[in-house]
Amino acid sequence: MILEKEKIAFVHINKCAGSSIEVFFNEYPKNQHLIMTEYEEKVRNWDDIEYVFTVVRNPWDKLFSWFAWCNRDELWYNWKQNNIQIYHQKDYMWGMHNGHPKVTEEWYEKFKKPFKKFVKSIKSTNDTTAFPVYEESSWNKGRWVSSQASWLKDSTNYMDVDNVLKFENLQEDFSLMAKEIKPMFSPKKQRIFDKQLPKAKVLKHKPHYSLFYDDELIDLVAQLYEEDIKLFNYSFEDQRPQKKKKVKRKTTRKKV
Repeated sequence: MILEKEKIAFVHINKCAGSSIEVFFNEYPKNQHLIMTEYEEKVRNWDDIEYVFTVVRNPWDKLFSWFAWCNRDELWYNWKQNNIQIYHQKDYMWGMHNGHPKVTEEWYEKFKKPFKKFVKSIKSTNDTTAFPVYEESSWNKGRWVSSQASWLKDSTNYMDVDNVLKFENLQEDFSLMAKEIKPMFSPKKQRIFDKQLPKAKVLKHKPHYSLFYDDELIDLVAQLYEEDIKLFNYSFEDQRPQKKKKVKRKTTRKKV
């Protein structure tokens, strides 16, 4: 997204709430999912841009969100169907702790294996090739699964970004940034900052991304996205149910 008059650019990394940003500025859907080097090549007077920002997301969460989008027809349908059975339980973990382990575990297991297969099929996180988003064969390659850092590096491999907002704290981060960039807008256009970011529609009781991971997959994603994890200070937030350890009962035998 480019705001030419204000000389502001937004790098829209996939699955990082970029559409909400673009809708806020009435720029949706223009120049979606361009990486930094493409802005340099395609945007007229790129050198005149005074402010560049982006939004990043926890790599473990982002990757599952992308997988969920790629499998949205089947995933969302099952999501809703299972919700019907357990919405009566207030616990947001879909009854995982509220008496419905059979429904919940079966549903999770259905998507754990294909998700793991999907992650293992990723060959590179540095390839930023622009494959068609609706082409299924491209979902596990190119920029859709590349590191977030690779989106932001210019032709000299330098990350020249003025502000990196966090998906997990987006409204607060955006509000702080708004104070910086508001003077760059005309008095009339400054009115847009009186509203909040539009929130994406999410399913009620959406399960936490960690529930789709096992230890092997946690480590694999940590290796694939090591640069993002270090650069943006992320860690795996484990909300998986703790398995109860079997305690061996001690017995004492008396000699008779």
